[in-house]
Amino acid sequence: MKKSKSKILLCFFIAACSFCFADDMTLKEGDPLHKARKELINSGWSPIVTYEKMDDGTLRKSLGDAKKIHADGIPEIETCSGAGVPFCSFNYRRGGDCLQVVTIGEYEGKGKPLSIHHWNSIDCQSLSVAN
Repeated sequence: MKKSKSKILLCFFIAACSFCFADDMTLKEGDPLHKARKELINSGWSPIVTYEKMDDGTLRKSLGDAKKIHADGIPEIETCSGAGVPFCSFNYRRGGDCLQVVTIGEYEGKGKPLSIHHWNSIDCQSLSVAN
């Protein structure tokens, strides 16, 4: 019973955080990343360049779709899943708040943008921002 209540509270918290950040933005599930990115930057959010590494020291954004996205000028890419459902995560900061935007879809270049899956508040301290 406790686990069930905890899961419900966690889902409520995530939804509430997404709603709080949506008050001055018009992020919508399914929107293309380039539209959301422009909206975020216009709302005062700055891209955060991260250096998340795998166990062997390889930068997560140096592989697969993340590498292509980074090369196309989107430095806030943190990582993309390597198998299964293709999710990618991007990080932004405004003041003391950090936001993670997660997309879904395979990256096929600027002509076919990724779609927003969800977004949520994250702890800025949890990000690897130094080389």
